[in-house]
Amino acid sequence: MKILMKLPLGVAVIACMLLFVQCESKKNASANSEIVKEWQEEKQELKNEVNVMIGEIDEELEDIQANLEDAKAETKEEWKETIAELKGDRSKLEKTLDNIEDQTEDSWDSFKDNVEDGFEKMEAKIEEVGENIEETFEG
Repeated sequence: MKILMKLPLGVAVIACMLLFVQCESKKNASANSEIVKEWQEEKQELKNEVNVMIGEIDEELEDIQANLEDAKAETKEEWKETIAELKGDRSKLEKTLDNIEDQTEDSWDSFKDNVEDGFEKMEAKIEEVGENIEETFEG
């Protein structure tokens, strides 16, 4: 008889434990969902930054090409290396765009840091090219 009286109490305790575990599971799923959402937003933000940088390189290339149309052969030759470098940088950025989706959460921080370091170098190069265009063609 004592066992029968303890049985409902035991069932109630087990039911409470199951409810608790289920609630925690929902909280964890919600937290994981939020993390994934933030990570996807970071990926999209980085894609946007890469596209902006590609646009800046395209503008510099167009500016160089427009100025080289009437330039002397010697000047055109001098700018070949710069054009090749900018096209190479643009190609690297396109590969970066392709690689963004392949990144895992574990590799993301390192990948993003490398991309941002590359941005700084490319921005400095673009600024330098802009100054050189002014000196060569407008100055």
